[in-house]
Amino acid sequence: MVGYALFVGDRTSGPHAIYDAFGYARTASSPPQEAFTPETPMQIASASKVLTAITALKTMGANFDKPAYTFFPSNWSLPAQTIVKNITAHQFVSMTSGVQQYYAGVGGQTFANLQTFFSQPVLLPNAPATCPGSNPNTTTFPNAPLIPNPIVSNTAPCYTDTNFGIMRLVIPRASGVNSNDPTTLADHYVSLVQANVWAPLGVTGPACKPPAAPGYALLFLYPGQVSADWGDNTLLCGDWGWYVSVQEYSQLLISLNSADHKVLSDCQLYEVENNPSSHPIGFDTRTDSHGRRYLEKNGEEGAGKTVQSTSVAIFLGHSGCPGQTPSSPAPGVAGALWIDSNINGAAKGVIASTILAQAFQDAVQP
Repeated sequence: MVGYALFVGDRTSGPHAIYDAFGYARTASSPPQEAFTPETPMQIASASKVLTAITALKTMGANFDKPAYTFFPSNWSLPAQTIVKNITAHQFVSMTSGVQQYYAGVGGQTFANLQTFFSQPVLLPNAPATCPGSNPNTTTFPNAPLIPNPIVSNTAPCYTDTNFGIMRLVIPRASGVNSNDPTTLADHYVSLVQANVWAPLGVTGPACKPPAAPGYALLFLYPGQVSADWGDNTLLCGDWGWYVSVQEYSQLLISLNSADHKVLSDCQLYEVENNPSSHPIGFDTRTDSHGRRYLEKNGEEGAGKTVQSTSVAIFLGHSGCPGQTPSSPAPGVAGALWIDSNINGAAKGVIASTILAQAFQDAVQP
């Protein structure tokens, strides 16, 4: 691969904190050439969903389990009987909303696409689930979505980016931002994530746009051809788009793993992992194939013939909350892996999440 950075440990310093990196964040084809380091920001794709989910849980209070449409922009007009009015923020961030369409529209989760998607008539709410629906194409959307029933009443887990794109608008409006302006809402969303996830850790770098200096990883096609510079994603952020370094994300993972309560209380982390029982909040998995705890979120963003991939995870240990089983948490081991290109010679589908999961499983000793 062109470059990667990693963290594994249960501390952020000392012998229990392993940081490493290899290769380039920028090659000679995108000067100045720069080495990939654990401090290098990269566009982390869907690992951004954890940040959105935590912020929603922390800021929305009782509104987290109330119909989220009440926090849609006030100038949106939804059909009177649409089942969209039944969906809670909790369901959006746990992928149990009934939304089947992977993207809201061409170009992702733009304000206009989200408005069109959630304002459309839901003609057959009891239709069978068709998860996940593909990205609509330019000839069919918005008048005829690519799948016939993009929102259904079936709330079985269905992974779609649309679930998290709408939270870019819901979170700030639920926090008191009385605006329907896409830029205003996006900027407030970023500020709320920074205040609720990163500031408690003393981390100031992450944002939905790259730093001013060129010191961030681009997407490459191995052995080093530039494939994409994602640029400023502020108006698309929520389901993807955050620029974060491995070193920065490790601070969040260790805070959650060690139960230091800087970001989440014990019961909030328990909620993230266990409610609903069908799908964690923000993360993809809660166990590995052996039934061991593996609270993990991956990210993958492609352009042309290559992908950038990320994976963040807490392996073993458990969350806990008074009155629940278990009643108190126990730490595991955290890990993060960023890869800025395709993996040359690897089987199709092998990305950062594949490698990190296999590494953890291979490290288990009797």
